[in-house]
Amino acid sequence: MSVNMIESKVAPSQFRVKLGPALIVASVGLIGLATWVFAWFGSIGVASACLAGARLIPDTHSKSFGTIDRGTDGIVVFHLTNWKTQPITIVGAQSVCTCVATEDLPMTIPPGETRPLNVKLKTTLEDEGPVSQEILLFTDDRKHRTVGLRVSGVVRSAGRSIEELVQEDLEQTIPNESSK
Repeated sequence: MSVNMIESKVAPSQFRVKLGPALIVASVGLIGLATWVFAWFGSIGVASACLAGARLIPDTHSKSFGTIDRGTDGIVVFHLTNWKTQPITIVGAQSVCTCVATEDLPMTIPPGETRPLNVKLKTTLEDEGPVSQEILLFTDDRKHRTVGLRVSGVVRSAGRSIEELVQEDLEQTIPNESSK
């Protein structure tokens, strides 16, 4: 039997009539599922992470501190949610760069609650341009011991040379002879 013969036996209107109710039921089901996912988890990403077994989930895995002047600190706040039925403790953090610091550790997050985690990226007078650093959080969760985060942004010179910034820093740290 050729394809043309099959097409001629089933009229398009009959095909639509049979599929119409099924599509409506499937659409309502998907809308209901999506509503439940957003109501319970807040996003599809969080839902999929929970289904994969993760229980300590950040609001996002990557945040930008925007554009800052060199020699200043960029600060971002991650919000971590515990989806377990027991408390999770974040016992520490690690980064390949000493320029990244977390101020709130160790931190225990009770079940079903969210806590902020401040992450600071310290820039030097030599830094300029795009910056991106990864942070690894260590937890007491036996199945998922680590959570990866990333901070990024841009460090600008603010129109001043490194020599000007060093001189300004020296003036702030060494008392001026005239102020004695």
